[in-house]
Amino acid sequence: EKTAENLHQNIGQIPSFSLKLNTTGTFPRGSHPKILWIGNRHIPLPLQQIVLQLNLLFKAYGYPREESRFKPHVTLARVKGEVTKTCIERFIHTEYQPTVLRAKDIIWYESQLSSAGPEYIERMRIPLNMEKGK
Repeated sequence: EKTAENLHQNIGQIPSFSLKLNTTGTFPRGSHPKILWIGNRHIPLPLQQIVLQLNLLFKAYGYPREESRFKPHVTLARVKGEVTKTCIERFIHTEYQPTVLRAKDIIWYESQLSSAGPEYIERMRIPLNMEKGK
């Protein structure tokens, strides 16, 4: 309860923001990617503030800091099996029309994995400050 209150208080003050999706990539990088994504290499200041707040929370609970750099993205596909290098290169080098997403809430999901695939259950929703984010 106290954790949820702290998150609402701290993250709820952060302004809403826009994120332009204009670059593609894979996780992991290299010849055997498992995820294809679209995102942005620039992290808007409000999103940096959210990441900072979450990192402070995780540290307080004893979780180690994530080693990889945060990359805001939307997962487009999960790769199962082998995919040719040509297919991956075509995905990465294709020009896409940029899309802008407006972040109004931060939603905390629990993922439950099953043989049918993951199920995502909303556990907490924190509205961002719409007045500051105009």
